[in-house]
Amino acid sequence: MTRGRWIGVALVFFLLLFSQAAWSQTTGSIRGRAVDVDGQPLPGVSIVVSGEILGSAQRGTVTSASGGFRMPALPVGTYSVTASLSGFQTQAAEEVRVAIGAVATVDFTMSDTFTEEITVIAETPIVDVSSPTFNTRFESEQIIDLPTRGNFYDMIAMTPGVTQSSEGSDNLTAFGSNVKNNQWNIDGVNRTLPDGGYLSWSMNDEMVAEIQVLGTGATAEYGNMSGTAFNVVTKSGTNQFHGSAAFDYWNPNWVDENAVSTEPDTPDDSRTYRLDKNNNLAMTLGGPIVRDKLWFFVGAEWGESLAFWPNQLELPESKPSDWNNYDAKIFGLY
Repeated sequence: MTRGRWIGVALVFFLLLFSQAAWSQTTGSIRGRAVDVDGQPLPGVSIVVSGEILGSAQRGTVTSASGGFRMPALPVGTYSVTASLSGFQTQAAEEVRVAIGAVATVDFTMSDTFTEEITVIAETPIVDVSSPTFNTRFESEQIIDLPTRGNFYDMIAMTPGVTQSSEGSDNLTAFGSNVKNNQWNIDGVNRTLPDGGYLSWSMNDEMVAEIQVLGTGATAEYGNMSGTAFNVVTKSGTNQFHGSAAFDYWNPNWVDENAVSTEPDTPDDSRTYRLDKNNNLAMTLGGPIVRDKLWFFVGAEWGESLAFWPNQLELPESKPSDWNNYDAKIFGLY
């Protein structure tokens, strides 16, 4: 790797680590209200938010005179929210999902009956009523299950209103906007090529935590963007070491010859589409550097493909195209 490229990699690394200007493009928030059984607001209720991504650290606040609370700038992930007040029954909401730029609502109705703590499982709302924007999100569980493994551009292309110029292309149009009006953000850093409105970036899909496609009504931090914002947030390490491995194998016999040339004088062996090889191995590993303060998440991907389109003759020098991706992220709380 050349010196200039090392400098570029280092610059991107520090931007990913310290960028604050686009914090709302990578985080979400939790809000709610605490009332008694008669519906009257309860001020002074202690609200504590905890989650694996925060380690043993917790975020805390108290409800206002109206019983409301808000916990901003939470990294994407799943949390537990606990409400407690002297003389009232403690309540906890589990599996509260925080998504990119979204507000999760958790309300508590607290009783003064002294029994065991009440725990409820929060449901992720289908529509975020606090946001005027049109947006679609793909969470990590959905990304794993989608049949478009190989690149996150195909995932984004599944969004209603988004079209792709060709399979696997990062040349996307959305909601009638021009390609050059789009903005691409990786962990809050604008990586859009200024001359084209597209992203020149290849990433291991196992690194992706969540994807957001943000259409009309984008908020002020998106500046002069008049098209669509594509936000990709990558996974972060936790206090527990964890990782993944995925291997994609395509058998040539499983691929139908669905494009047949009818041009005269075409050799029979070049009339159809042929896939000789398409394999991909992706791995990730995350864990603590300093427990409760600093974590890492790294990934590597190796793939190769050899395909021939109709009328494309196989030459002796024909070799598989390959792609190797190496990604690293450090996440800290301060």
